[in-house]
Amino acid sequence: MENNELELKDALSVADYIEKLHSMEQSWIMNRLSWLLVSQSFFFLAYSHLITNATTSSDSKIAFLIKALPLFGIAICLSVGIAIFAAEAVATKLADQRASICSKINGLANTDIPILSGTDSYQRGVLEWTLFTGRLPHFLPWVIFLLWLILLIKF
Repeated sequence: MENNELELKDALSVADYIEKLHSMEQSWIMNRLSWLLVSQSFFFLAYSHLITNATTSSDSKIAFLIKALPLFGIAICLSVGIAIFAAEAVATKLADQRASICSKINGLANTDIPILSGTDSYQRGVLEWTLFTGRLPHFLPWVIFLLWLILLIKF
């Protein structure tokens, strides 16, 4: 085998490994968001039931739960938001490494594979706005956090 072929084979192996790691981080983000949305739907349902019963009852347990449920929802939103932030930081670094190795593969194989990175430091093969809009769901824990905070303050 030629030296160029060996370099290309090694570069492809590294690219495959980086892509697997990147996919794993993205899966963790998706799983965390899915878990968050499912759990929060149950919490909001329980909270609305508590608020409805609070108008017809003066039970101290209901009053406690009206304060405790938003605090628990806030804690979950914080933990998921931080976990998504951490996974996104790793995924961004991996995407930049993928872009770097993709540039090398393009040079070795004389191809024009689109370069998809996690930051603007590499030329993207797609429109720049996709970097921001693709990450919009990552803001959901913080939006739900604010909603719980408003409910906690209001009631």
